[in-house]
Amino acid sequence: MTDDEGGRFVDRAKAKVKQTAGSLLGDDTLAREGMLEQEKAKAAEQAAEEAYGADLLEKRADVEAAKQRNTIERQRIDAEEIEAALAAQVERDGVAAGQQVEAELSEKQQAERRRQAAQDQAIVDQDVVADRQHVAEAAEAALRATQADRAAAAAERIEDLRPGG
Repeated sequence: MTDDEGGRFVDRAKAKVKQTAGSLLGDDTLAREGMLEQEKAKAAEQAAEEAYGADLLEKRADVEAAKQRNTIERQRIDAEEIEAALAAQVERDGVAAGQQVEAELSEKQQAERRRQAAQDQAIVDQDVVADRQHVAEAAEAALRATQADRAAAAAERIEDLRPGG
């Protein structure tokens, strides 16, 4: 029993004693005062019960509010974890895509180097062919020049052998 409950019990008992004493003694004022004090004690009890009920309701509301806050916080944490996982996945995908792009670029650069090397080799081959052709043409020109010189020398000899020549 709390102090408030004990105090209300004492107040009710005093009020009942006053009412009973007033009735026994024929003192209507004392009986009415006892009856009013009893009603006051009863009203105080009702108010205390209602306050207790209101306190319980407030505590239940606090518990529900705490549950809702916890649910919201859990959802926020879950959302952050999902966001972090997605960011990590995007980064992994980005790294993988970057690596793929780098590999493709490297492959294209190697293909370009091979194409350029083949083109350079074709030019060298053409130069070699041109050089050989030039050498062959020069040799032929030298041979013709030699043949021309020989023919000129033969013609000179023939001219020298001619009478009057």
